[in-house]
Amino acid sequence: MYNLGKGVQECTETSLLTALGGMERRNLSELDTTLTSDNLPVVSHDFNTWRISTLPDRLIRELHSADVKNIPVIIREVSNGEITESYTVTNDIIPFLEPLLDKVFDVNPGATFFLDGRDFEAHIITA
Repeated sequence: MYNLGKGVQECTETSLLTALGGMERRNLSELDTTLTSDNLPVVSHDFNTWRISTLPDRLIRELHSADVKNIPVIIREVSNGEITESYTVTNDIIPFLEPLLDKVFDVNPGATFFLDGRDFEAHIITA
């Protein structure tokens, strides 16, 4: 659900709406989720912020939801198999789970998600 060449990072509104609401609509997706310090689920493949944002490299779990709200998602450049400091800013922001699911269900009410919660967080995310 991503196309880095076209500026689409994984686990974003653009990637999900493209996969689940586009011309070749799919009905199933897996979403990686992690919690902020105030237990709001964020959709992110990574535990930390470095690869997907310009925030300092910290665990999302250590950040309050206000710290990640409206933060642009980036795509870091890769050189010789290493992720670099260079990046492109996408049109997406770090998504919170509930508003993102609302948008997807608006365009595809039949969508199904497998939520991949991290460690002890899974029972909080699904509650």
